[in-house]
Amino acid sequence: MKLVSVGRLLKEAYLEPSGMSLNTLAKQLEVSPSTLSRVLTDKSVLTVDMAIKLEKVWPRKAYTWLNHQVKHQLQEVGYDIKITNVSV
Repeated sequence: MKLVSVGRLLKEAYLEPSGMSLNTLAKQLEVSPSTLSRVLTDKSVLTVDMAIKLEKVWPRKAYTWLNHQVKHQLQEVGYDIKITNVSV
C-alpha cells in the first residue's frame, strides 16, 4: 500500500473536512500561511516543530505525523516497507 504524503494527508483528512482555512490553521499553528502551504503542497517536509504544533490542533501525536512522513519518504526512494495499522 502506497502512503500519501503528509501534506496531502493533512489537507485531505484534516484541513478540508474541518472547513478551516489555510490562514486560520496557520494562525493556530503560529506559522506563516506560506510555510503551511509549502507543507500542504509537498514543497517542504514536515519539521519536528510543526508536528508538535499539529498535535495541539488535532488529536494525532507528533511522532505519528513524523513516522508517516518517514515511511512516505522511504517509499518514494523505493525502499520496501511493510505498512500496518495506518491511522489518520
